[in-house]
Amino acid sequence: MKMTSMLTSLLGALLIVSCNPFRSHDVVREFVPGTYITEWRNEFTQSKDTIIILAPTTRGSDGYRITKRSYYQQTIDGKDLKPQFKIQSWIGAYNPEVKTLVIGKSGRVLLFNPDRNELVEGSTTYNKIK
Repeated sequence: MKMTSMLTSLLGALLIVSCNPFRSHDVVREFVPGTYITEWRNEFTQSKDTIIILAPTTRGSDGYRITKRSYYQQTIDGKDLKPQFKIQSWIGAYNPEVKTLVIGKSGRVLLFNPDRNELVEGSTTYNKIK
């Protein structure tokens, strides 16, 4: 009888710990790592950007490695100029209160919308592809 009581108590405690309703589940944090793209074109320029965000390598860390790859090509008098390429590397800190990534020294903010599969940087919207 004593063994059954202990076993019941142990199972009850295990159930409470594993189903803790107070444990936070951050959908945005889970959405952040991935590859995002955007592109646009007008009569003078075409542009393609890719942002790659890697998950923190240390469990519980809020730091993310971010790489932005940009391509653009201008057109002047109907002639395409030489394409330009730029690669930037950043470290971003996740802010769980407002669910954004803030980029180190620049203070740039990345917003995420998992429902729409999007990342927003300033006035530019990126679509998540991976």
